[in-house]
Amino acid sequence: MPLCARGRHLVRMAYSVDMSLARTLLTTAWLCCACTDPADFTDLDDQGESPQSPEELYAPSEVWHVDVLLSDSSYASLLDAPRVYVPGDVRIGDTIVERVGVRLKGAFSFQGLGGKSSFKIKFNEFVRDQRFLGLEKLTLNNMRQDRSQIHEFLAYQVFNGAGVPAPRSGFARVSVNGEIYGLYANVETIDDRFLTDRYDDGDGNLYEAPWGADLDVESVELYEQDEGDDRSRRDLDALVAHIAMPGDSVFFGDDTLLNTDEFLRFVASEALSGHWDGYWKSNNHFLYHEGPVEGAEQGRWNFMPWGLDQSFGQDLDPFTSRGVLAEKCYSLPSCMSEYTRIGLEATEAFEALALDAAVDGSAAAILDYVQSDPRSPHPPAKVARYQAIAQARLASVGSEMRDYFSCMEDGEEQDRDRDGFGACFDDCNDASDEVRPGALEVCDGIDNDCDGQVDEVGCPCREESIAGIEYLFCDVAVPWSVAKRECEERGASLAVVASQEASEEVFAIAQSMAPTTSWYLGVTDSAEEGIWLDTEGEGATTLFGPGEPDDFGGEHCGALASFANGDWEDVRCGARLPYICQESD
Repeated sequence: MPLCARGRHLVRMAYSVDMSLARTLLTTAWLCCACTDPADFTDLDDQGESPQSPEELYAPSEVWHVDVLLSDSSYASLLDAPRVYVPGDVRIGDTIVERVGVRLKGAFSFQGLGGKSSFKIKFNEFVRDQRFLGLEKLTLNNMRQDRSQIHEFLAYQVFNGAGVPAPRSGFARVSVNGEIYGLYANVETIDDRFLTDRYDDGDGNLYEAPWGADLDVESVELYEQDEGDDRSRRDLDALVAHIAMPGDSVFFGDDTLLNTDEFLRFVASEALSGHWDGYWKSNNHFLYHEGPVEGAEQGRWNFMPWGLDQSFGQDLDPFTSRGVLAEKCYSLPSCMSEYTRIGLEATEAFEALALDAAVDGSAAAILDYVQSDPRSPHPPAKVARYQAIAQARLASVGSEMRDYFSCMEDGEEQDRDRDGFGACFDDCNDASDEVRPGALEVCDGIDNDCDGQVDEVGCPCREESIAGIEYLFCDVAVPWSVAKRECEERGASLAVVASQEASEEVFAIAQSMAPTTSWYLGVTDSAEEGIWLDTEGEGATTLFGPGEPDDFGGEHCGALASFANGDWEDVRCGARLPYICQESD
């Protein structure tokens, strides 16, 4: 066994017997390998240094190696109770921090220790006042729900750029007792240290929102309190009561409880980043009740983002958030006037970040780690495809949001084309009176009737013959059920390509028409997970690519994957995609 491999083997054995012995062996093996056999230690990413500041820890140019070191008893405890802190050590770069708390985290993205676990490291769980670079915790996300592996890194910059206090996010390569778990998002934890750094008073109450938590009587109790000495929750009750009052006093006036400017920047940033999984649907976000500061009689409430791993996946109309407080703002001309003004400012700040240009650099920085990630459910080709999707979204969203936020002038919603529909909520193109709700949808590449779909029915499709079978390539983006119906109305069925060779030919044509888009095929496992049937309910031969199907957030329909040469993927059936029909038998 080579020198460094023997060293790692001894360290793992020692951790099951004696923690202090393991620490000594780890340091010795690390120094030895760094000096005499560096090539053999590449799986542990010996950087020969440690971050010297939080700025370095979260710098996108570095992928720090974080090795979580657990005894057998701690490991077993995490198997039984994964969300309860157990003692362990952690090595960050070449620095070992002893007696830290380690637990697993995650909701839908949760993975046990046998998979790609997400971790919370708490430096002061067992050693009072212990910190690393002044930090109390590390949050290491497995990016299972981020197919691009860069969404969090990019999206938190959108919020910070708009003036919303938000975490920093970088990257880490994580291992447990020397066994590589893969590439992770290293996200700054929102805790009392974070609050003290960003607010005049960092000692107030901090609440975290799980799914369903919002500021109404029915769901406010779902908020989880993470920081603050006052556990009565009377402050939350007072905010809910204030929101329920008629008028705009919750947004404006000396007695308002809300940091209105920051809240509106927060909502605009959710739209800019496509963060549909946050306050937009009463999910991932934090509320912070800052204590009274100089010149104010009472503390204000602040919103902060969290869980941005699925950003940039959807285009969001900035006037469609379902959050209680956002909907109240939409109903008030005074708040809408301020929101659209701030939205334009946030858009300008977003464009100044030039994040689309940053994608290539961040993708290059993590490329080797993506390609060597042993536990990722996302093959490198898929990661590259979703990075390209994020980059395209970043390049286009600024102009789209500028159009949205320009819908008001001097406090009045505009109707510039005089078609009777206002620019903010009803008319999807206020420059043309031929585009409006109820207009006739025609095949012109435009959403004529403002229903969110373009050319959704009756438009011509490209005809091609492959291996004696006639296919129709319909580049209209519709849900799977509509694609199925459209094929049937043409006397065909959604395609189920029978061979890899034919699928590659179909892929070449689809790519020539829409290079970055997947195309619906006629298979689904919606009746029973993992049992793929065609549109007639018969068992179907499938050609899924590596890592597919992965049932990523409830994906039950098959599609020709844009990131693979003829391979298939599973997608959500409600996604709007082009589709391929084939002649019926």
